Amino acid sequence: MEQYDEYMKSERFQNADFPQLPTPEPKEGVWSYHLRIRPVFDAIVSKVKQFFEKGAKSAMENKQQLMKFLQ
Repeated sequence: MEQYDEYMKSERFQNADFPQLPTPEPKEGVWSYHLRIRPVFDAIVSKVKQFFEKGAKSAMENKQQLMKFLQ
């Protein structure tokens, strides 16, 4: 878990270079695997949300500029 916490704070993560999710250990249960990958999953979801929010904001700004231009 610590390696993923460090990774999420690193520059590579900020540039959206996501790691491969860890493979389950041979006798590892579903819930323990879920707990291991949860921080990475949450971070990826956060990055995806930021990406779409930036896109939506940019689209709205472009629409407003176009409307001003057409007036």
